[in-house]
Amino acid sequence: MSGTRSTLAQADKELGDVLINSTELSDEELAEALKILSAHLSDHKITQIIHEEIERLAEQALTLEKSFGNVKLLLEKIAEASERDMKRDVTDMSETWVGYSNNYVEFLWKSRQVAGKAEAAAKDFASDFVDFLKEDDVKKKEKRDEINNYLENLDRGSSDSKQLQEGLHALRDGIKQFAKDWKDLVHKYHSDIGIDEWTQLDKDVTELTNALWTLRLKIERLSRSMGVIVSTNGVSSILAALCPILWTEIMVATLKRKGSSSKASSKALTDAESEVRTIQRELEQKTAQRDSVARRLTGTKALHADVGTSEMGIADFCDKLTAIGSVWDTIREDLKIISGLLDFTKGDLSKQLFDLRLDTTASLYNTLATALHHYQVVVTMPDSAVQKRHL
Repeated sequence: MSGTRSTLAQADKELGDVLINSTELSDEELAEALKILSAHLSDHKITQIIHEEIERLAEQALTLEKSFGNVKLLLEKIAEASERDMKRDVTDMSETWVGYSNNYVEFLWKSRQVAGKAEAAAKDFASDFVDFLKEDDVKKKEKRDEINNYLENLDRGSSDSKQLQEGLHALRDGIKQFAKDWKDLVHKYHSDIGIDEWTQLDKDVTELTNALWTLRLKIERLSRSMGVIVSTNGVSSILAALCPILWTEIMVATLKRKGSSSKASSKALTDAESEVRTIQRELEQKTAQRDSVARRLTGTKALHADVGTSEMGIADFCDKLTAIGSVWDTIREDLKIISGLLDFTKGDLSKQLFDLRLDTTASLYNTLATALHHYQVVVTMPDSAVQKRHL
């Protein structure tokens, strides 16, 4: 981990320096960046990458479902082998856990329904509505009126997504509290956990996960500060959550515009992208090692490992499902920005840039629709390849 910390610190510093000194792109530079972004989104390889990332998400869902079952069985076994007071406490925790497990399954399938509606909303916005906003013979007032009507329809269609988001937040907080309560129970009854190897590996996984998040967040912040994802802030945040590998690569390629970015900026982005890939590989290795150690544990030690793994996994997974439920909010956010940009479409160049922004927005929402569609397919099919790998 020391090597990772060293190169991470350097990549993080370089990105930070570029971010501090970054300025918004000129209209010409922005037009070039948006064309590069759109070109990457239209690459035929994108769909395959999206499928791979969504399948990883589905695998994560199945792994968590198994973890819920494992923790339930371990709690029952520990309760049976415990004395009266501890037996009562563990039984109470078991009942709480079963409730969380049921909620998880409910939210998982609810997320599929929400994803279907979100896919339809993303497609509708990316096609007919964007085309309408680009019409030269439609007055700005008519466009704003139609935007307001569209926003009202969004409010009516987003009730299920709000319920899903609220439920996921409650589940994540509940699991976090459960993990704390479990540690308190272990301390109360002076149980000896003593799983140093698993604890160290889990710490490594947490550090690597945070390192990935830090670098990706800075790349996204750099995109915002340079104006590349203005009018697409909302959809960009969803793609960053659902398909982080894809989004990082696209953003780096867009920001490293050939002949336009400075040497320092280009080097910082190249180093950051390389570091992201290195950390991703190490994270996968450490996660596999941690899970291998966990499978060898029994009793209280196994339960401690499973609860710890579930807490981290649930937090990450809930964030991703929450992103699915936020499609209506992001369309609303992007539409309000687009409405404000209408005031600046007074010349040929500004109109071309406005249309280019809209085309990029449409491409991003179509990309999101592809991800949401595949999510429904992979999560639903009982005999899918993803699920077979877990049998």
